[in-house]
Amino acid sequence: MCLTLFAIQWMLIHRNTSKDAMVSPQFRVQKMTVFVFPAIYVVSGATLPFGVLLYWLTNNLWNLGQTLCQLRWFPTPGSAAGERKARRDYEQDNRRRAAAGLPSLEEERAMAAREEAKARREREKSAASRNRKQHKTPHLAKRSIVKR
Repeated sequence: MCLTLFAIQWMLIHRNTSKDAMVSPQFRVQKMTVFVFPAIYVVSGATLPFGVLLYWLTNNLWNLGQTLCQLRWFPTPGSAAGERKARRDYEQDNRRRAAAGLPSLEEERAMAAREEAKARREREKSAASRNRKQHKTPHLAKRSIVKR
């Protein structure tokens, strides 16, 4: 029972806490409770009836399962579990795309970047040609004035 409580709290603190929150004073207090509450269970467990201890054990096992599901499916963004989920989702999306015959996400990004670069070159080319025409026009106008 104490081990499951310790495991639940340890996983929630170290896997599901964002890096920004790990530097706060509240995190230090929360880290301390990881060790304090199981110790309280050890001290108070000796005086409680067996049925209560059995209830706490089953409850802690159920909570451990819920915690594992939470860390896998609904992690906190910016935490270690969140990064693992993002990596897992990315790889799964690439596998799904490969099975469907679509390009991978990297290939799609590269194609989009090439298209964007091509469009930018075309815009720059047309802007440069417009600038050349605009610069030539005043010179032609001056020449025509001089010839008259």
